[in-house]
Amino acid sequence: MAVLFIFLLLPVSIIINGLLLSLFWDWFFVPLGVPSVGAAHALGISLIVTMLTYNYSKDEREASEVLLTMIVRPLYLLAFAALFYSFM
Repeated sequence: MAVLFIFLLLPVSIIINGLLLSLFWDWFFVPLGVPSVGAAHALGISLIVTMLTYNYSKDEREASEVLLTMIVRPLYLLAFAALFYSFM
């Protein structure tokens, strides 16, 4: 059951991470003169970074821990990024 839950949650997590990357890029890199990155490119960058940094652990995690990692953590980062952005 937990595997199905994770499998269904994965696309949502990918989309959230890509959209947040695009937003964070616009907030923190574009003011430095770096060109803007659209949502599609940000999704691709997010997938590449995930692929290169994912820890293939053999430990089984609880579904609640997976939910925290995949959904709540990016939203927590959004809150802090918005706070930092407000000081710019």
